This record gives sequence, structure tokens and C-alpha cells, in this order.
Amino acid sequence: MQVLDKRKELELGTDNPDAYCVMHGLAAIYYSQGRLTKSEELYLQVLEGMKTKQGPNHPDTLAIMNDLAVIYSSQGKLKEAEQL
Repeated sequence: MQVLDKRKELELGTDNPDAYCVMHGLAAIYYSQGRLTKSEELYLQVLEGMKTKQGPNHPDTLAIMNDLAVIYSSQGKLKEAEQL
């Protein structure tokens, strides 16, 4: 989390592809630790940003959607996972 905070502070803000990359990495770490709620929160932020910056059909956006679907599935949110 310190890396993300520092990147935002320096120059990137939260609306930058590099910031999304850091957030994606942190979300993956949270997932591996079983912190699914935190992981979901970050993936949702990244997904919205990626849709805006790169579009809904960009391969990176689709990869984030897949990762979020895995989070939903792990939480038993199968309807949400299926929608993605």
C-alpha cells in the first residue's frame, strides 16, 4: 500500500495506467492472502479506470474483468462472476 500511496503522491494520481498497474498488483497480493474484500475493492477501481482509459474491450481491461470474476467466484458471488 505504501508504494501505491507514494506513486499517487509523486505524480501519477489515481487516474494513470501506472497507478492501475500498482493497484492490480496489490489486489493480487490481497487475493493470495485471502483478503477478498480488499482485493475486490481494488479490482473494481482498476476496472472502472481501465474501461475509461483503454475501453471495455481492451485486452488489459478484459484481464481485469477475469480477475474480478475469480474474486467473485471465490466469495460465492456466482451471479456477479457469470455477468463478467
